[in-house]
Amino acid sequence: MTFTIDACLPTVVITNPTNTTYPHANVQLIYTVSNERAMYIYLNGMVNTIDVPSGSVVSDFPGAPAIPDGSYNITIVVEDYAGSIDSNTIFFTIETPTGPEIQLYGTFVNETTHPLGYPCYQSSKEIV
Repeated sequence: MTFTIDACLPTVVITNPTNTTYPHANVQLIYTVSNERAMYIYLNGMVNTIDVPSGSVVSDFPGAPAIPDGSYNITIVVEDYAGSIDSNTIFFTIETPTGPEIQLYGTFVNETTHPLGYPCYQSSKEIV
């Protein structure tokens, strides 16, 4: 009979995203794991068992929903061959800024040249 003593616990560290608000949905997941036999990545409690390499954009996870504005959490759970478990959870928010609404009112003048050589002006009212 052969057995192995596992003296090293698994570890997981999430370095990105951080506990902050992002102005866009292209949030990159960067993590390191060690001594893992199995790894599970959860986005808002939904497990993603497909391998998601470190450096992946969260909205590109296989099976992940579109990432609209809102609050999110990612949990990574690792288990080693001895059954020891480690996990790490990170919380972040996506809040896409919206620009001001601009309405233009006014008259514009379009200058053209008449076939006889003198300028012609066309004026109209436009609301954008």
